Amino acid sequence: MSNSGRRRISAIMPTFNPDTALARVRGLLNADPEPRFVFGNFRLVRDGIWDTRAKFDDVPAGYWGERDAPKAHGDWIVTSPLYEKLLEFQPAFHSTLVVSRALFDTVGGYNPRFARTGSEDFEFILRCASYGPAGVVANALVGIRRHESNFSADQLRNLLGEAKTTRLLIPSRLR
Repeated sequence: MSNSGRRRISAIMPTFNPDTALARVRGLLNADPEPRFVFGNFRLVRDGIWDTRAKFDDVPAGYWGERDAPKAHGDWIVTSPLYEKLLEFQPAFHSTLVVSRALFDTVGGYNPRFARTGSEDFEFILRCASYGPAGVVANALVGIRRHESNFSADQLRNLLGEAKTTRLLIPSRLR
């Protein structure tokens, strides 16, 4: 399968302190149980100004349930698959995602069927979330720059892409 997503990584430019963010991810990847993927909290950055609210601030009450394996810095590991939770609310943004090579190979990489729909990343994250465990970095260590020229700036297009993704993926999970 070709992976057009790998060739189009310039749509959104994350900003972060690489030493801190990568150390936190590395800490989770070396934890027990070993997560197959890690994602983290983030803030939007507009005109160089970081939003005061982070994505995890909007997570619905009870969303995380019991944090199965608390780790340092308030990070944690969720041992059960997050697929259905991500259909409820989507706190995993691609710029915060680290996936093991084994999981990337298991899910088959990016699906070109979803290229340019505004949901290629969402579809990939959903397939990863079918497998556990997942590491979660609690603090917003990544900033996502948003501006009009971003591929993801068209919110309607993104929502329509997510609707297409869920319409195509959910029936396959029910078989």
